[in-house]
Amino acid sequence: MIMCLVRSWDHRDGWISDQVGLVQIGLASGLETLCGQAYGAKEYHLLRIYLRRGVFVLLIAALPISLAVFYMAPILVAFGENTELAAHAQVFGRWLIPSLVTYTFLSPLVNFCQCQHMVVSVMWAEAVAFSLQLPICFLLITKLKIGYQAGAVAFSTAVIFEALALATIVRFSSKGKKVFSSFSMHEVLHDLVGFLKLAVPAAGMTW
Repeated sequence: MIMCLVRSWDHRDGWISDQVGLVQIGLASGLETLCGQAYGAKEYHLLRIYLRRGVFVLLIAALPISLAVFYMAPILVAFGENTELAAHAQVFGRWLIPSLVTYTFLSPLVNFCQCQHMVVSVMWAEAVAFSLQLPICFLLITKLKIGYQAGAVAFSTAVIFEALALATIVRFSSKGKKVFSSFSMHEVLHDLVGFLKLAVPAAGMTW
């Protein structure tokens, strides 16, 4: 995710981007426990609820994180980074924001699939992303000449396609058909505190 953000520029930039990415990863990891328990207890309807609740929480968390990445340059300068490098890092980071937002959907979907042993589905979705990233990056660098931003654009594009591929697989699978049934905001918000009690400590442990 954002963990790859401008790591090549300077170790301080890499450290900051690590903290940003680990927050999202940690919050999503709270779903592993809940989905695993629901699947083991054969409470399959809870999988749908936990999936949607996870997306909601990650989407809310992504808003301030995206804002911080969008205005990364002054933050890096405050940490002692060179002004010019900080400006380039900010441009690179802004192109990664779409991947951050997409991961709010992708990470819960991955947990949803893994707890139901749909590992092959995850593998195929990641294969789609992997197969697209290199040619997109090559096209952007050699043909469109967009420079160092190509890596970020290619990564974000690949993540979007991975999320779409996995969502399509889940949509048409027997285990995932109920996920796309009628949406209820009450389901998402009910016992949200209980979900956060798992998600927030998980984020702290990964951090």
